[in-house]
Amino acid sequence: MLFRNDVGSDVTAIIEMTRPVAVALPLLLGIAAVGSQFSAAVADNAGAGGLIEDLSQRQLSVRYAYLLVMVVTVVLTWSTNVNQIIAYASRAFALFYALQGMVAFLVARQRRDLPRRGLRLMFFALIAAVCLLVFALGLPSE
Repeated sequence: MLFRNDVGSDVTAIIEMTRPVAVALPLLLGIAAVGSQFSAAVADNAGAGGLIEDLSQRQLSVRYAYLLVMVVTVVLTWSTNVNQIIAYASRAFALFYALQGMVAFLVARQRRDLPRRGLRLMFFALIAAVCLLVFALGLPSE
């Protein structure tokens, strides 16, 4: 039985309750982490393939777009180390958020009735500028 009535209610009670499953926890956490990354990779691949198909105005089928994404991914993985890939991904996210900040700035600029519009405009511009700096100046931590 996993939960016993004789376990107290202090901090060590949690440790005592998890003792029966403690051996399996590292394995289960590892499987969950790998599964999470795999799920994200599949979703990113599907999104990238569809985006390439749309950008090519259906000149390139989604099947070949997936192949292109796979080839670029394999070349990037083989030609760089893990820290560089993480740095590239972080810079790509920074560029994405910079673009999101710019879109927010433009939308806020068009809305004349927005409460505290000036403050919001400055905030969105600051966010976009900081993200652009991270994108332009970001270095891998080695």
